[in-house]
Amino acid sequence: MPKRLKEHQLRWKRPQFYAPNQEMKGRAERTPLYRIVKDGNAVFFINDSAECLTRIISNSSGMINFDEGSAALDSAGFCAYEQVEVGEAVQIDEYDPYYDDEFIIQYKINVESPERRTRRFQCILPKGGKAEIVLMWDSGEEGRNVSLLVC
Repeated sequence: MPKRLKEHQLRWKRPQFYAPNQEMKGRAERTPLYRIVKDGNAVFFINDSAECLTRIISNSSGMINFDEGSAALDSAGFCAYEQVEVGEAVQIDEYDPYYDDEFIIQYKINVESPERRTRRFQCILPKGGKAEIVLMWDSGEEGRNVSLLVC
């Protein structure tokens, strides 16, 4: 599964919407530092920051609901990448549309960089698998429904 893409078509596109006040205008002008993007059957971590990351470590767990209740599942291992370059996409998971569509998948991603402290992000890829999740913006804010722990 490990896959690194230095050249890819997973570039971030700024959404076009009306910003009625200064606070909203500021949010409209921010750009992501780190993202998770689902592209086909692959899930990628993308380094949109201006620095080479020392290491990223990712693992996943999940949950499925069914008529009699729910079941929690944990991945057997993790994936790690060293020296993730600026703009590089690294594969952190494989997504099976037949089996995974009914799962709620949680990712835990540790990001280590020489400039910033180690950060641990936790986010959920909901049922049906949203295509993109911003982990952190250049303003320092974490993305929607993302938990951040600075180690």
